[in-house]
Amino acid sequence: MPKLHPYEEQLDPLGFFQHGHPSRERVLEWFGLSESQAREIRKITPRDGPGLEPQDSLIAQLAYLANAVTMALAADSSKAHQWFLTRNPLLGDVAPLDMIKLGRIYRLETWIENARRDASD
Repeated sequence: MPKLHPYEEQLDPLGFFQHGHPSRERVLEWFGLSESQAREIRKITPRDGPGLEPQDSLIAQLAYLANAVTMALAADSSKAHQWFLTRNPLLGDVAPLDMIKLGRIYRLETWIENARRDASD
């Protein structure tokens, strides 16, 4: 397997991607989700990414969100994991993982992107 460029490693601190594709097993394990939960989330999540199968799109989104939060927390994967499990008053007192399970992944993604943008301003 070719070694990732250092910039790519920075974008994937959790090491989910291999050859440009997220490892389904690693992503689901990190989030503590089963295959059946992933299928259910996919059914209730409204849209897909371009050129991806629906399940691949979900896995790519989850990998992106986990990596984005991990990078925002100084590459501390345990803090990032805990963040997804903890109820957040800024998200309506719902845990981010619960938002994902409720099919609100795009709303969560928008919130994370806005928070990262606000932090960099």
